[in-house]
Amino acid sequence: MTLHLPQLPPIYIYYLSKAFLPILEWASSFTLAMTLEWLKILFKMGKISFNLYCSPLHPSPASQEMASFGFLSTLLDLLFKGLKPGPTRADITPYAFPPTTKDNLEYADLAIIDLSKMSTPEGRKELTAQLSRAMHETGFFYVINHGYTQEQTNRIFSIANLIFDDVSDEEKALYTGKSPTVYEGYKPKQTWKIQEGVRDQIEHYNLNRKVDRRTHPEPVRPYLKEIQDFAYHNHHNVLYPVLRLLAAGLELPEDTLVKQHQWDAASESSGSVP
Repeated sequence: MTLHLPQLPPIYIYYLSKAFLPILEWASSFTLAMTLEWLKILFKMGKISFNLYCSPLHPSPASQEMASFGFLSTLLDLLFKGLKPGPTRADITPYAFPPTTKDNLEYADLAIIDLSKMSTPEGRKELTAQLSRAMHETGFFYVINHGYTQEQTNRIFSIANLIFDDVSDEEKALYTGKSPTVYEGYKPKQTWKIQEGVRDQIEHYNLNRKVDRRTHPEPVRPYLKEIQDFAYHNHHNVLYPVLRLLAAGLELPEDTLVKQHQWDAASESSGSVP
């Protein structure tokens, strides 16, 4: 296989390679690094070659071959210095869920909303009545059969735990939210005053549903695609069905609330106002 590259002198090629680096860094947590590793191996084995059509500054076949090899070396060196394959599943410490308490506590009896029933008119009618009661009586409910597996749930809990356990306090401080109204970034414990000198014990890392809106702590970056996929799944496969049921309970057209909570719409949530 021969890859034909455009007519450029090596100095331009060098800077062109560097210009691509930020774009390729963004893709480092996907499969690009693996693809380039195979490319490098195949080149060394002589299975592929690069033909670079040089400018008149380098007209000879020898200089063309040198420029071709120089381009590939420069590109791959830049890539493999700047790109590191994202951690594999085994690189994350699995989150250890706390055991169920043995204390005799009073629990709220939450409604269980089975989204698999959304596929039929009868099921939607049943869920609408069930959800309306839940919102009137307890204000909370539990959703099942939403399409997210237990394995995926365990994985996202592990990623969430990594955001706190694998990021240093110094780096957390760099990504701590500054706005008193838009909670994006880290929020340390005891930020909010409750009453009589008592402060909260809530710690979170809040990010926009479109994760590339801003940078994130380095240990988190390889997992951004998974985080965005999780947000997208919840928005479309949990939030939208629930909004449709709520609208039906309010005797509104089915998509009334969905239209007010579009994935791509700007909102005040997590600083998503343009």
